[in-house]
This record gives sequence, C-alpha cells and structure tokens, in this order.
Amino acid sequence: MKLHGIRSIVRVKYKQDRILSIDTINILAAKYDLNGCIIHSDQGVHYTNKEYAKLLESLGVTHSMSRKGNCWDNAVAESFFSHFKCESIYIMKNKIRYPQDVINVTEEYTEYYTNFRPQKKLGGMTPISYRNAYNIVLKNLLYYVYLNCTPLRGHSKPSPKI
Repeated sequence: MKLHGIRSIVRVKYKQDRILSIDTINILAAKYDLNGCIIHSDQGVHYTNKEYAKLLESLGVTHSMSRKGNCWDNAVAESFFSHFKCESIYIMKNKIRYPQDVINVTEEYTEYYTNFRPQKKLGGMTPISYRNAYNIVLKNLLYYVYLNCTPLRGHSKPSPKI
C-alpha cells in the first residue's frame, strides 16, 4: 500500500447526511486527481448509499470500509483518527466556539500530523519526509535499472526521464 500523506478537505454541517459526503468528495476531486486512491470510511448510511458508491467508482476511487466492529481493516486510517481525537484536544482547548473553529483545528492538526509529527512505524520520520525519501529511493532505483539494463534486441536504450 502506498501512503502519500493525508489530504484534508473539511466540511462542517449540523447534520451528517449523504449530501455532505458527496459534496466533500466532489470538492476533493476538484482539487486532486483521485484515480487510484483509497478512501476509508465507516459503514454509516452517508457512505453506503448508492449515489456515493457510484461517484467513487466514476472517479476511479477504491472505497474501503471496515467490517462492523473491526478497526484492523484499515489500521492506517484508524490510527490517524485515533491520534487526531486524542492529540487535537490540546490544540482545541478553548478554541471551539463556531463551525469555522472545527475547520481551523482540523486543518491545523492535519498540517502538523503530515509535516511535523514523527511516526514510529516510519522510523521516526514524518509522513511527508517519508514520502520524499521514498521518491528519492525510487528515482535512484529506476536510474540504476536504466544504467544496468540491456535493451531488447532491435531497440535502443531510451534516455532516462528522471
């Protein structure tokens, strides 16, 4: 599984419904190419409706849902939300008064988690530094393969696109 950081789109409504989930995905799709992405959710009615499922399918998104009562199905997402709930208490203290405050705290925590919070499973690196190191290693590996590969008979070696 490739993990390339957390992308945050925050929407606040007083009622959690299918329109909220669909609108959020549409906003996300307007900002990012979602083809090949995985979106993890619980089994709430706002994530299990047909319109939401069709939207994800049309965008090339894999919808991941934990089985009822089983947080291990997508431990990465569950771990993030666990940290968010526990650690954002310190960020939110005396800050939450209006819906915009929820958005601000969520964006602030996501920025912190992605760019500054060391992850034990990533060898003490932040998600963004891990992604950057992964990309450097991948480029070096591709360049090594390019330098050491033998072209197929009748083909010349292409120039590296690194």
